[in-house]
Amino acid sequence: MLVFCLQTDEKRLIQHMQYLAWPDHGVPSDPNLFLQFTEKVRSARSTTLLQEIEASLRQVRLMDADAEENGVDFERKSATGIDDDSPDDIPPSTSVHQYISAANPPVIVHCSAGIGRTGVLILMDTALALMEQREPVYPLDIVQTMRDQRACMVQNAGQYRFVCECICAAYAKMATESHQ
Repeated sequence: MLVFCLQTDEKRLIQHMQYLAWPDHGVPSDPNLFLQFTEKVRSARSTTLLQEIEASLRQVRLMDADAEENGVDFERKSATGIDDDSPDDIPPSTSVHQYISAANPPVIVHCSAGIGRTGVLILMDTALALMEQREPVYPLDIVQTMRDQRACMVQNAGQYRFVCECICAAYAKMATESHQ
């Protein structure tokens, strides 16, 4: 779904993803399926980011082409007002917020209470990001940090055990892929 802001002409691609294999009580039986879902969420975010960057660059090229046709020369200044070596593909009308938003497309995660399954997905996403950077993953530390921001994230021991199984599955998958 594409959403437009009429006031700023900003466009956002909205994708809705729902994990249906989570039972009402307990946790899913297969950590690999949840790992696949988490990877799809991460892939959708990456795809969205690339699409937003490409759209921004197309818009910049159109603005630059239009400016050249009309003999307009943009004077680029940094936030301090002093000329700098900023890239030529950033139009002066682009706000810092627009570039931060394009670089970090928002992800909204929610379950019925917004703490249990939501916490598991956020923990798994964080673990995968750390693994990509070859950083150690300490699930309990991540949960504690999450709970500093929102109480009761990852609601119970069963959910914590499940996400740890998912992290182990991710490490196993990485090891298998690195040997191929």
